Amino acid sequence: LNDPVIHSHLIASLDLSHLIPQTDNITAEGTVEANLYIDGKISELKDLHSKGEKKAMGSVNVQNLRLLIKDQGYDLNFVNGSGILDNHLLEVTRFVGAFNESAFHFQGKFENLDEYIIEKEKDLDGKFVLNFDYLDLRKLYSQNNQRTQQGNTKNILLYDGMSLDFEIQGKSIITDFG
Repeated sequence: LNDPVIHSHLIASLDLSHLIPQTDNITAEGTVEANLYIDGKISELKDLHSKGEKKAMGSVNVQNLRLLIKDQGYDLNFVNGSGILDNHLLEVTRFVGAFNESAFHFQGKFENLDEYIIEKEKDLDGKFVLNFDYLDLRKLYSQNNQRTQQGNTKNILLYDGMSLDFEIQGKSIITDFG
């Protein structure tokens, strides 16, 4: 995208079970509700924000999201969560969920959503905080290690072109490393 001018108001309720086809390996379910408004050029959002003008705003809420990937042994549940769009900022105000039954709380924000959309070489910047009492990473490591041993050295990162700062606060992390 070069520098689109967008005039839109989106109000939606998405049922992931209808959006992502279920297979023997993948199950997705839950609801995403969005109310987003954008009016103007993407490149102007940061300047307008500093002037106190809102040209992009809205909210996104999730309820009972679940992504189960059986062959990977991943079960990701988001009990509930919410986020807000404020011009060029996309803030995850609250996300409560579990990864393979290890509960977590997650919050943070993407700080340059506008630049990431219109500039091809710009990384998406963000800062996030992840809180948990117990997190078991053994399945995550063993699946990645198994792929490497099978000769599949494909980049397993879910998102390329992102520069994300994570503050991780936890009491216990379980790994194969001890």
